[in-house]
Amino acid sequence: MKNNLRQILLLTRFTLSLAIGFSAVAGQLIFSHSFSLCTFYTLAGIVLLSGSASALNQYQERTLDARMGRTLRRPLPSGQMKPSTALVIAVSIGLAGFFLLLFTTTWISAVLGIFNLLCYNLVYTPLKCKYSFTLLIGAVTGAVPPIIGWCASGGSMFDSKILSIALFMFLWQIPHFWLILFKYGKEYESAGFGPLSVITRGSNKKTILFVWVLGTSVSTIMFPYFRIVSSLSIVVILLFINVFLISFFYRFLFVPKPSFKPGSAFRTIYLYQILILGILIVSSVYF
Repeated sequence: MKNNLRQILLLTRFTLSLAIGFSAVAGQLIFSHSFSLCTFYTLAGIVLLSGSASALNQYQERTLDARMGRTLRRPLPSGQMKPSTALVIAVSIGLAGFFLLLFTTTWISAVLGIFNLLCYNLVYTPLKCKYSFTLLIGAVTGAVPPIIGWCASGGSMFDSKILSIALFMFLWQIPHFWLILFKYGKEYESAGFGPLSVITRGSNKKTILFVWVLGTSVSTIMFPYFRIVSSLSIVVILLFINVFLISFFYRFLFVPKPSFKPGSAFRTIYLYQILILGILIVSSVYF
């Protein structure tokens, strides 16, 4: 029983799904300015939909996953779970997430949730073995959850505030995934994801990555302009975090060092996202 639960958590990538749910909660709280049952329903619905997308992704790529050390121990390539079982789990929790959002939040958030799942699994997943530009499609799917949270409380998906947050999430996805490719690019290429791994081969790859980091940083510095944050103390903290991010990546990418370790940069960019979303939540609820 314990092992079965562990395999389900691995199949749905629960930690990642929870992080995606957190970004949706940020959107919901920025609009509503308070915690409520809607906050819980939004989190649960997005975690279920994200878990479904992950399970479907692993079902679709089970043969390719078996070729990479990074994914070899996942439930399907390791033989711990049957493909048919994974498919049933994926469809079941996907429907559960959709109907949870539909009946407890708004129909717009539910439709956006299922649209994002279909975009990830029917467009991004099959095309990323063929075209490098699909990385941008994957980034779009990562930008949608905050909009879902915003709409869950009745906000308009075309509001400039939530679109600016979605822009941050979109830009953040690129360096986040590039750092994965920096570390596992050869595995991705040998497994059949050559078009993705090729984008990190160029001689100017570090410069391009730094530009994406700068773009991500600038998108958050624009938050006061869109009146997402207004407290002077929050603005100062926001600026401090961005100065640290830019200086870290400048040293990481351009200052000679004995070893190049993408892992530390990956953790830094991931922590940056959590801190930014946390700041937005605190600013909206308490300031």
